[in-house]
Amino acid sequence: MALKLKVRRQEKLMVNGAVLEFANDAEVTFLNRASIMREKDVMVEDQVNDLWSAAYFVVQLIYIDIENKIRLHDVFKRIVNDLLQEYPEKAQDLNLMLNNFNEDNFYECLKMIKKSAEEMKEVMA
Repeated sequence: MALKLKVRRQEKLMVNGAVLEFANDAEVTFLNRASIMREKDVMVEDQVNDLWSAAYFVVQLIYIDIENKIRLHDVFKRIVNDLLQEYPEKAQDLNLMLNNFNEDNFYECLKMIKKSAEEMKEVMA
């Protein structure tokens, strides 16, 4: 199934690790599977400030370059274990994230981490 994205002038997309910047508004169609992240969804290491952002950053590194999975698999599992300790009420979501991770569904895992982090920030506020 094709994926169509509308991108704005000067917006950046990361596609399979390569960064593309668009000179004009465009509609991009991806005809095959690719690791795609919009600039607004990319996290840099300086933004890691809690367990949720650490989990997101690690999965992002793997999503961008699958070669990182071997090196970061155990790191992600440790972060999930720490999250389970700190947020036992999120056990079901964390287990689903771990399943997505183990099945290489990294984009879905990123979405779940982002959603859970936002939910927990609302609870803490």
